[in-house]
Amino acid sequence: KKREEEEAKRRAEEEAEREKLAAEESKKKEAEEQDRQKRFQRARQLSFERRAGRKKREEEEAKRRAEEEAEREKLAAEESKKKEAEEQDRQKRFQRARQLSFERRAGRKKREEEE
Repeated sequence: KKREEEEAKRRAEEEAEREKLAAEESKKKEAEEQDRQKRFQRARQLSFERRAGRKKREEEEAKRRAEEEAEREKLAAEESKKKEAEEQDRQKRFQRARQLSFERRAGRKKREEEE
């Protein structure tokens, strides 16, 4: 009977040890799962941050290109205005020279008639 009690005690101790090991294994697996989920969440967060960063950079690039295009258009408009003013000035000088030529011719003709 004593041997049976010792055997039962030994089996109970072995069962307790197995349960303890199973509990530790379960805790370990739970910790690993939590760690895996944390890494997954962190990777997901980083992905969102990269995507947001990329989107922000793309928006900044688009804004910069739009500003550059606006500056080019402004410079082109200024250049066009300048050329238009130069053309008008050239035409005014041409008209003035033509007018002076007519006046000199008329003055010469008048002098010749008077002589």
